[in-house]
Amino acid sequence: MKLRMELLEDAVFGSGKSVPGAEDSSVLYDSNGFPYMRGTTMKGLLREVFENYIAWTDGDSSIISGLFGEGGTDIESDRKLYISDVVLPAQVKKAFEGLSADEILEACTYTRTFTEVEDGKASDGSLRTVRCIKKGLVFYGEISFSEEDEELIKSVVPMLKWVGSMRTRGMGKVRTEVCG
Repeated sequence: MKLRMELLEDAVFGSGKSVPGAEDSSVLYDSNGFPYMRGTTMKGLLREVFENYIAWTDGDSSIISGLFGEGGTDIESDRKLYISDVVLPAQVKKAFEGLSADEILEACTYTRTFTEVEDGKASDGSLRTVRCIKKGLVFYGEISFSEEDEELIKSVVPMLKWVGSMRTRGMGKVRTEVCG
């Protein structure tokens, strides 16, 4: 099945890297310049949503370990939920044929500057530049799970509303769903 994620607001899928003199935080992108989210990151976000769902509904917490596993050294044992990297679809990528990776990155993202304001003025040393993925882009990933979990997954996945490293600042609002 497919996991569909539409960006309703600009987002930052952080790469953990910066570009000295240009960006304090950059987005994760492939060798062709297309931004994407690692499947492991998406899985972690979904785990958080499922944990909240279980807490809100007084559900069975063993569902979490059954879907997401327990971790440790043998992280693949007893895992039922698998998610690929979440990427732009092939037809979107095809529209960028002939462009360089830098041109593609610039078409899908932009840099945004932030500063901390204290007592009506910018705080010294607080200027930050972040590369953001433009809202409106739709990303897809492969998601697989056992048939017995299909109804639960299809109803809980849409509860994921915020992604990315700046979601506490109002960025990264998304609409997610599982589709055939």
